[in-house]
Parts: sequence; C-alpha cells; structure tokens
Amino acid sequence: MTTMTVPEIEIIGEVDAVTRPEFEAFFRAEYPGLVALATAVTGDRQTGEDIASEAMSRAYRRWDRVGSYEKPGAWTRRVAVNLLHSRRRKLASEFRALLRIGGREATSEDPVDALAGAENFQQLLAPLAPRQRTAAALHYLDDLPLAEIAEVMDCAEGTVKSHLHAARAAMASALEGNEER
Repeated sequence: MTTMTVPEIEIIGEVDAVTRPEFEAFFRAEYPGLVALATAVTGDRQTGEDIASEAMSRAYRRWDRVGSYEKPGAWTRRVAVNLLHSRRRKLASEFRALLRIGGREATSEDPVDALAGAENFQQLLAPLAPRQRTAAALHYLDDLPLAEIAEVMDCAEGTVKSHLHAARAAMASALEGNEER
C-alpha cells in the first residue's frame, strides 16, 4: 500500500492570522480523502489530485462561508463530485465529437470508461455506472452514511441505496469471476 504525502500549500494574497491556520488544518485533514474519492471515480491518480486541488481551491476562495459550515468536508466532497460529473460530460462530448470527425458511430460502451484504466478497487469501480461509482467511492472510501452520500450526490437516500446495491452486486460478480480464473 502506498502512502500519500499532503502537498504543501502556498496561500497567496492577504490572509488574516485566523483563517490561514484553520484552512491549512482543514486542507491537511480532507485532501487525502478527496484524492482517494476522485481517483476511485476516475481511475486515474493525477486526475484525482487535480479534482481534489480544484475542490480545495474553491473551498479556500469561499472559506469565510465554508469554514463556518457544520461539515465543510461534506461541502468540499460535493464540489469534487460536481467537478467529476462535469469532467465526465466534457470527456463524453469530446469522445463523441472525435468519433463524428472520424466518421464512426458511438457504441453503447460508456466513452469515458473506454478511456479509463485502474488497479484494485478502481478496477472494481470502472465498469459501474457513474452514479453507482460515485456512491460506492463515497461509501467505501470516505465511509459516509447514506444520508451524507445522498446530500453530496443531491439525491434521495433510497436512490443511494439503489446505487450501492447495484454497485455491490456488480463488484461481487467481478470478484467471483476473478476467483474462478
């Protein structure tokens, strides 16, 4: 298992003496989990770090408000999930455009999944639908309860249960297939 080093952060601009230490502590506590979440969903460590960095950047720009929330980490995870969905839509659009340019039709395979590759847990998540993948990553990596996952994903708890059920079934099937080989 590899360990993760939290990058040093450099805060540019005028910052009052109270805000900087509070944000730095928040950053150090939340950044590794955000990277793990985004990496699990995308299957790519560098993209995971980029998404986590952007989510933290947005939290910092709004720290006067976000820092006062009961769960600022939940807000930051929600931002990361939104960034992941935006990335997926952009990549899918670009992929379809490339197919049109090349004179080919899109297949039923998810275009972003066709571009993704990963190891271990990410390999189990890769074939899942995007919302199932996000729910599973939030549940297994961030160990969030259903209510918080629903809040982060902006859906009902029942929908989260459905996504997790489908994700578990698919992952169990994949694991059974690996054991038989």
